[in-house]
Amino acid sequence: MNGITDLLVQYSNKYKFNIDSEKIPIIEKYYNLLLNYQNEKHINLSRITEPQDFVLKNVIDTLLLNSNLKNENNIIDMGSGNGVPGIIISILNPNKKILLVDSTKKKIEFLNYAIKQLNLINCSAIAERVEVLAKNKKYYENLDGVIGRALAPLEQFVELAAPFLKINGFMYIQKSQKFDEELKEAQKILDFCGFLCISNQEYNIEENYRIISVYQKTKKTPSIFPRNIGDYKKKLKKFGD
Repeated sequence: MNGITDLLVQYSNKYKFNIDSEKIPIIEKYYNLLLNYQNEKHINLSRITEPQDFVLKNVIDTLLLNSNLKNENNIIDMGSGNGVPGIIISILNPNKKILLVDSTKKKIEFLNYAIKQLNLINCSAIAERVEVLAKNKKYYENLDGVIGRALAPLEQFVELAAPFLKINGFMYIQKSQKFDEELKEAQKILDFCGFLCISNQEYNIEENYRIISVYQKTKKTPSIFPRNIGDYKKKLKKFGD
């Protein structure tokens, strides 16, 4: 059975991914840390444990995201969970500061452990709800980029992301299916928050369809955001400050 390194080299060559060969062993170390920690601590961090699945669904998925990133200095990964995509983005971009946020303390304990073991001095992790952290002046409209995978439907993701971004900052959306439906539902809040779509990239890697949409924020966050804990799940009845 091929290991992470062999699989990454294989798929990088096949699909012409640009990945520094020095980063591959670090990604493999992260994979091993994740599996070992999950087994030893009896905590559910990921159901994707087979090397090929991990490479295709986590690493390559993040490489696609990484290829769309702009010149951000500070990026937040909302709902980081086991560290995908934030940890891998941090490995690939040592000059970018990556903030991992998750409300589950046990997951943040793993992320801090991984950060230390991988010597990711550009990465930090916070145990907090996203909508609470957004109220903190240190982070409110002070970041260049927002990422986050499988956190929430697009409409909710937009509301959570907007308060973190500076004007001209970028929001990255990773989806595999039903994107058109989500986009239709989210269009009002995208307009309300001043998000302009600047690119849509579609990919089909080993029959895994992905779309990555990049939105740029063009105005200040509406004053009603961030709302109180959990309110992002409630539809807005009116769009206006």
